[in-house]
Amino acid sequence: MCRGWGARYELTPPSPLPPGCPVPGSPRTSIYSSVFATHPFGYRLRLRLYPDGDGAGQGTHLSLFMALAKGPYDDLLAWPFLHNVTFYLLDPRRRQPALAEAFAPDPRSTSFQQPWGQLNVASGSPLFAPHRQLPSYLKDDALYIKVVVDTSGMEV
Repeated sequence: MCRGWGARYELTPPSPLPPGCPVPGSPRTSIYSSVFATHPFGYRLRLRLYPDGDGAGQGTHLSLFMALAKGPYDDLLAWPFLHNVTFYLLDPRRRQPALAEAFAPDPRSTSFQQPWGQLNVASGSPLFAPHRQLPSYLKDDALYIKVVVDTSGMEV
């Protein structure tokens, strides 16, 4: 069984930008999702999207990462987090298949250990979606992203 979460990301920021905010499209600008859960009483997650890429994808790709967030039920959950995660970039017009990328957490990475701070270091895909493909997935300056966590073996 898998649980999913979706989000709509607006690529046009509200105007005017508050002082000190980076200019959209400049390197390292990122957008955080709100915190969401794999299931009631489950792991808390947060997405981080870099419209102009990060790391190997900087300037050429949309980069997408997931971070574990500190949650009220962490002491009851199994650690490290070992559940496969799949990111999807959805076409709201349903003209083409979703772009998808899956990854299996590395149990040795601190990204997947129980969070002691508010948010662990994010892990994911610096090369999630090439910029040249993004126009066909945009509708009204928004992208639609879905995250699916494989909850097999998880008590939900």
